[in-house]
Amino acid sequence: MAEAKSQLSGRAQGHGRSPMAASGRGAAQACPAEFGQPFSKGIFVHADGAGGGDRDARLFWQAGVDPSVVVAEAKPISPSHIDAFDIARFADKADLVMDGHGHEALLLDDGEHQIQLDIRRGTLGKGPVRLRYVVEGNHQVDAKLRTLTRLRAFQRLGRFPKALFPIETGAAKWALALHAFDGAASGASHREIAVALYSERRVAEEWNGASDFLRMRVRRLLTFARRMVDGEYTKLLH
Repeated sequence: MAEAKSQLSGRAQGHGRSPMAASGRGAAQACPAEFGQPFSKGIFVHADGAGGGDRDARLFWQAGVDPSVVVAEAKPISPSHIDAFDIARFADKADLVMDGHGHEALLLDDGEHQIQLDIRRGTLGKGPVRLRYVVEGNHQVDAKLRTLTRLRAFQRLGRFPKALFPIETGAAKWALALHAFDGAASGASHREIAVALYSERRVAEEWNGASDFLRMRVRRLLTFARRMVDGEYTKLLH
């Protein structure tokens, strides 16, 4: 449930990978410490603070689940090289985690948008590197090229240009579905959910009226939310 809820709210961004270790934002060149929570249904949640309600929590996706995640290899290079990439430059916007196999995942987040790289060879935690990107096949190439375009812009500007992140037209529905699901999980009736979403005045005027539009809208939101929780949230990534 938490995974789907985070996806609905976070984008309104698998199996078999080992638990991750986290270095934390602002400590990009420190050795990652062991972090004891594994991926669940393709998602890993890293929170530096006190747990589930932490507003600083970060979502990491398995590359096999989110097509925008770019796999790369990192090779040490001189800081003066034209291709040098050093996450120390972006320490306050970078989150680096590591799994038990030594594979790293980097999340770059400017507070509004984010991208993720999976480092399958080498490390980003020991200074400047040259990145070699692994892009295979045709099915997911567009999503990965968008990530690389955003990465290049981030390296130049220290932020992501809004123009590279088109408005997600489904975000409003996802947010409403999330609120409806939370209400139902807390024991709220459909009417109470409608009040929370659409105002008490509107519900008083329409709930018992000739049209069942509002009732059906709440039901559709809950049906959508339950499908997302049951695993369809991964379709939002494609």
